Amino acid sequence: MVAGSLLTMPGLAVLAFASNYPEVLIGVAIIQFFFNAAGAAYAGIIPDVVPSQEVGKASGFLATMTQLGTGAGLGVTGAIGGGRVAYLVMGLVALLSLAPAVWAAKGEGETPIPPRPKRPLGETVAEFLRPLHEGDFAWVVFTRLMISSGITAVLYFLVNFFRDVVLPPHSNAGSFTSNWLLVVVLTAIPFGFFGGQLSDRIRRRKIFVYIAGAAQASVALVFIVFYPTAIPLVFALGVAYGVGYGMYFAVDWALACDTLPDPKASAKDMGLFHVALTLPQAFIPLFGGPLIDALNGPHGNGGYRVVFSSAVVFLFLGTVLVSRIRVVR
Repeated sequence: MVAGSLLTMPGLAVLAFASNYPEVLIGVAIIQFFFNAAGAAYAGIIPDVVPSQEVGKASGFLATMTQLGTGAGLGVTGAIGGGRVAYLVMGLVALLSLAPAVWAAKGEGETPIPPRPKRPLGETVAEFLRPLHEGDFAWVVFTRLMISSGITAVLYFLVNFFRDVVLPPHSNAGSFTSNWLLVVVLTAIPFGFFGGQLSDRIRRRKIFVYIAGAAQASVALVFIVFYPTAIPLVFALGVAYGVGYGMYFAVDWALACDTLPDPKASAKDMGLFHVALTLPQAFIPLFGGPLIDALNGPHGNGGYRVVFSSAVVFLFLGTVLVSRIRVVR
């Protein structure tokens, strides 16, 4: 985790001083690779340091800190206007965040790992991927993949949607999107914080996923059916989206911890769980952007309806199929 966070610094430096598209692409690739590597390792720490009866509480705290970081990032970049200073601030925050993370995880990883018997490559790969197609943990990973795909299909194209559909011509869509996302995050924070703790207390987690999926899918439906232009309504939809966003991330980590195939050897499986979050962020924009460009035109913005409809489908699948998880109520 530490190495991954430190190795993002070259990527941030490249972005800070990039003067052309290839340099931007290289910087983003470095950052994505090493931040995701650090994130996967970070995911594996949680089961090692949190008692099983408090994973909901830990999941809620994690959701809160993530949302606070997102909100702070939106506020800082809005205040300083992006550019090189923003990347330098990001690098500084990433470095400073290592100190409490390493302190909290002290002692983690000190127990020697017993050597594993050598197996043929095919058996090794099959064993590595087994949690993706067997047991409750497989359903947790799949539903997270669907929910993450739905969230990505909405959030990654918001600035374009607001510019083309919601706002009057020549409006600042970037600033409007940042303000909308800030509303989402501020709404999500209390639901993330208290939702995780409440899920521990009532010993129910699925209900949070059901409510979260319904809230987020409803917002996407309103966007594609009505193409709203009333600004107060759009911000009200941001509040509704924030409720769903907060409630889902309040319990998603707890669901994974509750269903781990082997809690004593959780790092690899939590890494697979982490990929379910990051994989859609790579592939949904790759297909969604060209699809919007191809279907939008002088006679309408049908591309948004298609892509946002896919978000509804993803969210529906990720919400309904949580019912297949047997060991969690």
